[in-house]
Amino acid sequence: MPHADGGFVVSGRNVTHKNGDAGIVLHETDSDEQFFNDLTADGQGRLYVGSVPKVHDGAHAGRLYRLDLDGAVHVLAEDVLISNGLGVEPADEFLYHVDSPRRCVWRYRQDTGAREDFIDTSGYPGVPDGLAVAADGSVWVAIAGGSVVVGWDAAGRRLAEIPVPAALVTSVCFGGTDLRTLYVLTGANEDHPDPDGGAVYRMPAPVAGLPAPTARVRLNARVD
Repeated sequence: MPHADGGFVVSGRNVTHKNGDAGIVLHETDSDEQFFNDLTADGQGRLYVGSVPKVHDGAHAGRLYRLDLDGAVHVLAEDVLISNGLGVEPADEFLYHVDSPRRCVWRYRQDTGAREDFIDTSGYPGVPDGLAVAADGSVWVAIAGGSVVVGWDAAGRRLAEIPVPAALVTSVCFGGTDLRTLYVLTGANEDHPDPDGGAVYRMPAPVAGLPAPTARVRLNARVD
């Protein structure tokens, strides 16, 4: 995602600010974490990123982190089996977060950090993966193994099911000049083979999306 000082923040083996060939590490994995997965920012520019544990047995878990503007790191949850999609709604009151093996989307209050169940996706084959929040506060989730993107309103009522011509639907985002184009990413694996491999699909979005968030975390960590 873009950073206010230029460059981009990316996740992987760590969370790093990239600007050309230079890299500033903002956060490192802990000893029991394999890598960081999806990340997002809120209206203030604070970063949120989830980690994936080294052991995938249901007994070990990753974490959900928040990086404040001064670079301070806070753990918001320590029981995330596989962290995936993250997004903040337009009023900056709630953070949405996918935990794929649990087949759920959590909702966190930004003021208190309290977590509640938002969506249970167990009615669909596959697991929830990527997530995007629209300008009206609705939440759109890619269902990996389900051949569908599903939208829910802020009250958790299902709004729409968008069929996708591939099973492994991994990510979704809004784009285009008016943010009314929906981009859907798919993949392939042993359980969901696809002779064409992964693809990017483009279609009209049922609602307008939000602009990409901008990170504003202070760049005061070590340089690679």
